[in-house]
Amino acid sequence: MPHLATPRKAEFSIPNASAPWTLRSAGGARPTLIVWGKPVPADSVLDRLARAGLAILTAPEHATSAELLAALEMIPAPVRVAFLETPATDVSKSLDAKAIPWRCVTSEWDEVPRWFQEAT
Repeated sequence: MPHLATPRKAEFSIPNASAPWTLRSAGGARPTLIVWGKPVPADSVLDRLARAGLAILTAPEHATSAELLAALEMIPAPVRVAFLETPATDVSKSLDAKAIPWRCVTSEWDEVPRWFQEAT
């Protein structure tokens, strides 16, 4: 029986952020997916994405768009953003200007690892 890596959660500090973010990873160097919005998907969904080879970064409840943009400055490429709702125009324009792929995801989480690889 193959062994599946167990994702672990850790705090991830963003300068001037209201609270630490949560980083979920199964270890090693991994591309990062920022999941932005509420409600955050279930732990089982986030763990599955981490086991699929992604580092998953989620914001605290009251994080601002400025904190999202600050987080993007700290994370090495490749990074993608999965919005749970349509992003504010200034945020989507900032991501487009930085050539950071993003999309709205509500229920099709199993497609995210493939999308991540296609966008690379």
